[in-house]
Amino acid sequence: MHRLLKRPRVELLSVSLPSPAGIATLPLAQPLAPSLALARPRRALRSLLGDRILALLFLNLAIQVFDGVATYVGVGLGVGEGNPLVAAAMRDLGTGSGLIASKLVAVLLLGLLYAHRDDRWVGTGLAVVAIAYVWLSVVPWTVLLGSLLG
Repeated sequence: MHRLLKRPRVELLSVSLPSPAGIATLPLAQPLAPSLALARPRRALRSLLGDRILALLFLNLAIQVFDGVATYVGVGLGVGEGNPLVAAAMRDLGTGSGLIASKLVAVLLLGLLYAHRDDRWVGTGLAVVAIAYVWLSVVPWTVLLGSLLG
């Protein structure tokens, strides 16, 4: 019989648990089905990707905090805001309120992306947003504030 047509080998699963008397091995009554054995790597991959997406979300949130603080300090030093939407919000609502409102919108959009984390493009989208903010906010503010304050 061809090896692919052979019946899959099913093994009993046992669990080793620490106990005061040492290690106890408990055999489980049900055999480990091949479909469950294949599901483990899939679950591990999904968990790993979920952790990646969560890490990207927290990275983006940290970048938003940095951007908000740097913008507030920069505007206080007389530097103008480069984003016209944020600048308009700051002009109409006041510096602090406009900045907080724009950061809340950004955080809500990040939350919306995270809510769709099962979509295969969400991780890429969060990575692109982080890279864009690093190049368009973190680097310029770091250089500018470093030259003004240093």
